[in-house]
Amino acid sequence: MANNVVSVVETSARSVEIAITQALAELGRTRNEVTVSIIDPGNPGRMLGFGAQPARVRVSVRVPGDESEEDEHPQDTGHETVHHEATFAPLPRGSADATAVAETARRILSELLHHMHFDEAHIEVVELEPLTLNVRAPDAADLIGRRGETLRAIQFIVGIMVNKALDTHVRITIDIDGYRARREVLLRDLALRFASRVIATGAPVQLEAMPPNERRIVHMVLAEHPDVATESTGEGDNRRIVIMLRH
Repeated sequence: MANNVVSVVETSARSVEIAITQALAELGRTRNEVTVSIIDPGNPGRMLGFGAQPARVRVSVRVPGDESEEDEHPQDTGHETVHHEATFAPLPRGSADATAVAETARRILSELLHHMHFDEAHIEVVELEPLTLNVRAPDAADLIGRRGETLRAIQFIVGIMVNKALDTHVRITIDIDGYRARREVLLRDLALRFASRVIATGAPVQLEAMPPNERRIVHMVLAEHPDVATESTGEGDNRRIVIMLRH
């Protein structure tokens, strides 16, 4: 019978760390279970990314008990084997204990932040159900990114890795220094302020483009408003909310 289990993958991304993370997610493995070969370290390019070249890595699952000398001292093939002490061991597949799932997610996030060179970050479990993690770090703004783009990417990657490690579906929310809570307060104030403007002028107002989770907050705030209604318009990253008088 053919073995369909993937044991080697090659990935490319804008950095070696991200390429490795993508490969681990695809394999459903942790860093201590694989051997990483850097095919091409890539090039970040000049200002604004001109001339950038993606990094490429090959990640292979280690065979239990295989501690061959070739692994520890690879021949000169132009590849670099990277070894990193693992920070977590995943739970048995199918495990759904809330506390254990939270610990697995926390350790996966910790390893990801390590690869991103945020070794001083502190992770706390805010809630178990739904699972919510908050990261406190000296350079929090770099982890949040423009309009939360980096934060959403981190949450997406951690979600994939946790669900693959546990062979289950767990909804995970990751926050950075309470950014999501502050952003929600700002969006609620924004929605009510523009609702008042619409009522005063009678003219609809179109808000800036927002990700789905932020649009949902605005819709919910004004869902029961007696005088205004909301609708979304546009496609993809340019999707926006329009606030108008309720007919």
